[in-house]
Amino acid sequence: MPKAKLAAIAAVVTAIAFSASACDTGNLTNKNGNSNSDVNAKMAQISLGMDEDTVLSILGEPNDKQESDTNGMKDDCWYYGDSWQLCFDNMDSNFNPTIEMQLSSKSHY
Repeated sequence: MPKAKLAAIAAVVTAIAFSASACDTGNLTNKNGNSNSDVNAKMAQISLGMDEDTVLSILGEPNDKQESDTNGMKDDCWYYGDSWQLCFDNMDSNFNPTIEMQLSSKSHY
């Protein structure tokens, strides 16, 4: 086989291998240096009702945050890895205001 063909085949194989590794989202890291698999493992420790400080101590800072405040009703959502959303609000189960923000939903999408 001519050297030019071998070089072309090697270039194609290298490009395919690079593309496959770039598409592997299982090992992407968030801004804390945690990979998605690390985040997924740590999420098992997170439960509804936890306060923000407890979640931060387990997961670290989120990749992104969205905060809202409507008539004193706060709702903050934090995003981890490439597929986790944690939302906190300042209402108890009877919709009474609380001092601390508590985890009200945990979604994996």
